[in-house]
Amino acid sequence: MLHRTSLAFARVTATTTTTPQGLSSFANECASASSRVCEHVRWMAAMSTSARVRSYVSATSSSTTAAAAASSGKDDATEARSTTSTSTAGPNVSPLQRAPAPTASMRSSFIPGALTDDGLSERASAVLRGAKGSPKKFGAFLRVIRGLKVEDALIQCDLSPKRVAKTVSAVIQSAIGNAVNNQGLDRDRLVIASATVGKGQYLRRVSMHGRGRSGTMHRPRSHVAIEVEENDVVQRRVSICDEEMPWTRRRRLGRIKHAIAEAAGILGK
Repeated sequence: MLHRTSLAFARVTATTTTTPQGLSSFANECASASSRVCEHVRWMAAMSTSARVRSYVSATSSSTTAAAAASSGKDDATEARSTTSTSTAGPNVSPLQRAPAPTASMRSSFIPGALTDDGLSERASAVLRGAKGSPKKFGAFLRVIRGLKVEDALIQCDLSPKRVAKTVSAVIQSAIGNAVNNQGLDRDRLVIASATVGKGQYLRRVSMHGRGRSGTMHRPRSHVAIEVEENDVVQRRVSICDEEMPWTRRRRLGRIKHAIAEAAGILGK
């Protein structure tokens, strides 16, 4: 449409002059060109509307024909399908809406765990993907909580100065929620059965160096997976040996040794 308009006005400007007769003819040609453009716009709108109407009519007629052809075969199976329609839901209904999930009290009475391909499972798991931190740092802390009761593991997470401890605590709480709410397990008997970490994506970032140089640094990501299970036999337990933290005790002893050395005059000058 724009191409035709530009051609029409190009022809008009090529045939006009600067005389009054030329200006009047130029105005007449512009009016005629604009009228032709308006007619072309109306024709395009009518064509698009008629195309949509034709597609709608063809689709409606085809669906009506298919429904009429299928109605003859459906009459025989109507009675047999009516008996099973009450027990099965339609295809548009989500499988999660067909039957409500049993609550924790109902599930614990007749389902002791989760039903899997291998049978009933007494374990519940939680996985966190893409957690900030390297697998080495996560693995060093996961060795501390393996085999502990979930309450003792949460205490270790709260008392640890490591940054990954808060992330592990969130995964443990998620695993506890899955075990109690989804599988009806007893929270007081839950034990950390498995705590693993896997290598995730290593994000490459720019590291600025001196003298206008730059390098590459990596921001590691890890996948943390924790499984809990019901077990009355606890392999490990938390024992508090001293109220003072180990790092606090080391600093205090270091200050004492420094004061003794300073008093004896054996510090290097």
